[in-house]
Amino acid sequence: MFFNCSKAQLVWKLAPINWPNVENVMNFAIWWNDLFCNTCQYSESIELLRLSVSLLWQMWKARNSLCFNGGTYEPNDVKNLFDLHENDNVVKNSTVVNPIPNL
Repeated sequence: MFFNCSKAQLVWKLAPINWPNVENVMNFAIWWNDLFCNTCQYSESIELLRLSVSLLWQMWKARNSLCFNGGTYEPNDVKNLFDLHENDNVVKNSTVVNPIPNL
């Protein structure tokens, strides 16, 4: 569902996450475990993990909409929702700097 589906593969290609050979992933559990092991070894992998989870969540919601609500699963729409979610996170996590008040 997350890797072998042609639409999911296109979502991965559109996303800003460079997973080599993602279309060849046969076992989600092994891929997931490897992702967590890399995160433990390399702190810079935490951001990759976060982005991957966000993208997986958008794919999951699109698939559920297709299966249960008669919605569509368009890779560009999934990618756009991912971007929107990420932009929302940037805004929420940014520090608000108040201007110096006029004296």
